[in-house]
Amino acid sequence: MIECDVDVSGKFITKPNPETVTVGSNVTMLCKSDIDVPVNWNWKTSSSPSETKRICYRGVISSDFTHKYSIDTGPTVEQPEYNLIIHNADPSDAGEYTCIERAGLGGGDVEAGEGVASANLTVIQRPNSGKVSWSLRI
Repeated sequence: MIECDVDVSGKFITKPNPETVTVGSNVTMLCKSDIDVPVNWNWKTSSSPSETKRICYRGVISSDFTHKYSIDTGPTVEQPEYNLIIHNADPSDAGEYTCIERAGLGGGDVEAGEGVASANLTVIQRPNSGKVSWSLRI
């Protein structure tokens, strides 16, 4: 019997970075790999260890989240990106975001390798404009 293990998981060229944004902002979590075989990209988020949401699977945003998230695949087909855009951020979007790349071989369901990269998102209230309101009664 001959066995052969092939590791085709790539290395991340761009990983998501920790981000801090104000309420109402859009934010892009970056994810790009150097892998050159078909890849199934996935994103998930968790606001706590017990609460994980799968945002997209095999490159398709879950129908529950199409109003909140979109994917930017970048400018080239040869080395695609799989950046997650979070629209109109609010405090409930805060948490850890994880990009998962799974390389497949032969076009089937065989998974040949996996890469995972995560970063936290913090959403803060808009800072006060610094204006002071005065009221004077006479």
